[in-house]
Amino acid sequence: RARVPQLMLIDDDTDYTSVLSGFMEQRGYLVETSQLVPGLMEDILRHKPTLLLMSMSSQKPEAIQLIREINDHSELSDMSLFVITGCVDAENALDQDICGRIDGFFLKPVSPSFLLSRISEELLKGQMASVFR
Repeated sequence: RARVPQLMLIDDDTDYTSVLSGFMEQRGYLVETSQLVPGLMEDILRHKPTLLLMSMSSQKPEAIQLIREINDHSELSDMSLFVITGCVDAENALDQDICGRIDGFFLKPVSPSFLLSRISEELLKGQMASVFR
């Protein structure tokens, strides 16, 4: 039986994560929400989400550090990583080792329906890849 995709949303705006998680849950996803707080990496390792969606602010070096930590854990190599940012040039400002790990960049504001379509595409791509391993 196929595993229900589990998403983890990381954003300091709890109103946004509440709305977005409700939107995703209505479509059958299991959703965890969090903020960039100490102990977050342990939560990610415990839940092992299928896809992690993180809001990244240029003022939050913790987000970049978190991506580096995710890169260090081979057990998370199958996890997709999406980043939402308000910084137009965020993708160009990041080191290549960080950018290479990110499966999708989205500029705020991003509509939940567009985001859902990209998440669905990414999860389908992951399912297809696992069939051919």
